[in-house]
Amino acid sequence: MRLVTAVVTATWMLGVAGAAEARPWLSFSPEQTAVTAGGGIASFAGATMRANTRLGADWDARVTFGTRSPIAFEAGYTGLYNPLATGSGVAPYLVQNSVDGALRINLIPYRVEPYIFGGLGYNHVTVYNRDQDPEMAARFKATDDQLMVPVGGGVAGYFGSHATIDARFTFRAMFRDELLIDAPPDVRSDSYTVAARAGYAF
Repeated sequence: MRLVTAVVTATWMLGVAGAAEARPWLSFSPEQTAVTAGGGIASFAGATMRANTRLGADWDARVTFGTRSPIAFEAGYTGLYNPLATGSGVAPYLVQNSVDGALRINLIPYRVEPYIFGGLGYNHVTVYNRDQDPEMAARFKATDDQLMVPVGGGVAGYFGSHATIDARFTFRAMFRDELLIDAPPDVRSDSYTVAARAGYAF
């Protein structure tokens, strides 16, 4: 969380320094591309999943097409790690790997660029050390494949000719979710991440 706060603060300071300088604002500019990578924190949104897991980590890499236009497109990979809440010394844990594509709306044409986004993706979940913990084996399947709908918002900062930093919040809604054994239909493994990234803007 401190890392995310520091990145947001740095982005804001860079924006203040160059606030009077608008970037070229094009209807769509796929040649204006940014590649970023970073990480942050990850947790689950629902009470049932939060009771069975602990706060974890997020890492991701993303390509954005159209950094200087109102409408942009993103493609990315995200990984999540969360320990399971158990007293066992085996320490089972859950790992998610997902890929997604998203439509991004850039809100203003300045070096500090707030945005919102929404998309569609695929998420694969694996529970490690599950079979060595009978309690967790009774609650979780070993693997699950899910349909993912990521939505959220953030702020990107551009400075110099090519450097960029980015901070965002993402809510990941999961469908076709069968990770929990015998869970009620309204219990899903929706999750959220707060992450910061740095990269190169072409």
